[in-house]
Amino acid sequence: MRYQQGFSQPLFAQVPAGNRFNFYGEGRLVLLEPLGSRRYDNIFTLDLNVQKVFELSDYGRFTFALDVFNVTNENTVIQRQRRTTTSSFNALQENLSPSAIRLGFKYSY
Repeated sequence: MRYQQGFSQPLFAQVPAGNRFNFYGEGRLVLLEPLGSRRYDNIFTLDLNVQKVFELSDYGRFTFALDVFNVTNENTVIQRQRRTTTSSFNALQENLSPSAIRLGFKYSY
């Protein structure tokens, strides 16, 4: 299980550089509020792991494993477009991966 505070979501704007174009490129990015004043939602994920070992007497051991990631299928936003001067402001850029299952087999002797 993992629970963590949401990432910081600082907002910033792009200010034209004017005659300083050669030094700054297209413009400067200006932070609009103090870092940490705005945050994304907290992240909670639950992962499960189940293993079963089968003894094969003189032939070794066979292990079957099942992993389930993000059991509750949370869809928490991790990142959005933070530049206020773009047409895509606040557009979703990244969210928590959906549930996934992994099967594993291991033979040891």
